[in-house]
Amino acid sequence: MRSLSILSWMLPFLTIQVFFRRIEASELGVYGVFLTSAISFYDSARESRWALGIFIAYTSLALVFQHVLRPILAIGEESIVLHLPLMQFGWKFLFTAWSILILVLLNRKERLLNTLMVQERDLRVSQEKAMKDLEQARAEAEARYAEARRFQAELAREVARTTLTARYEALMRDQYGNSLPDFLRALLESLQDDLGFVAGLAYQVKDGAYEVVATYALPQYQGRVFSGGLLETATALKKTYLVAIPPRTLPLKTLATLKPQYALYLPISVEIAQGQVVAVIELLFLSKPDSEKIPILDALLPRIGTYIWMQLKSLNHV
Repeated sequence: MRSLSILSWMLPFLTIQVFFRRIEASELGVYGVFLTSAISFYDSARESRWALGIFIAYTSLALVFQHVLRPILAIGEESIVLHLPLMQFGWKFLFTAWSILILVLLNRKERLLNTLMVQERDLRVSQEKAMKDLEQARAEAEARYAEARRFQAELAREVARTTLTARYEALMRDQYGNSLPDFLRALLESLQDDLGFVAGLAYQVKDGAYEVVATYALPQYQGRVFSGGLLETATALKKTYLVAIPPRTLPLKTLATLKPQYALYLPISVEIAQGQVVAVIELLFLSKPDSEKIPILDALLPRIGTYIWMQLKSLNHV
């Protein structure tokens, strides 16, 4: 209602001018300022339905004052005009009434603005609280999601460990009574399914030497004996040992020449025999092997070592 309030200020002054004297050019400028302000502050969303009525009302009043009242008053003598109650007190009454009305409107507008400011402040506070709650909820959700992912990863590792353990336990049961080369060959095949190496050798440790008793994709090395080097290092470590090897060509049966990049050594020790190493598995890879399965296999090696030691003892090889 800002536009209507500004226009309302014009009415008493315009009434006085029409009643008593001719409007001067400077006063027209003042009215122009009022009218321009009213147009500038005009709010179409709130005042559109009142705009036409106000325009018609102001135009009608101006026409009545200009063409009806002023001619009537013009024909009266000055003494009559001065003694007319309307001439003496009417403009004061109109001015006072319009002033009170404007003050009431301004007071109402001020209360409305205060109410809107309070509502806006409360809304801002509630929005900030909602944003904080949302951020906290999102942080809690992310924490729960991370915990779920961690639990899922742990569960997946536990399932993989249980699965691998069950597979190699079944392998040892199935190979019970077979010779050591047969068991190590079956062990190489199972390891290939799990790790995906391209070639492998199984060594039996005899008096500090390493004899190849089983192979995977390298039959030409069967029966050869080696000593020292990385085999001795893996034996001393007594745990899985991964090393990057220099490029070299390996002749594989029925396959093209390959150049492995990594070698993984699995020393098979016997806990009940003071950690004695009875065999070493050498696996060759074209790329770095799966890092999640290696610790699981490392934990299985003592169990496999005990099995081999018992088999050798039963065959009087120890």
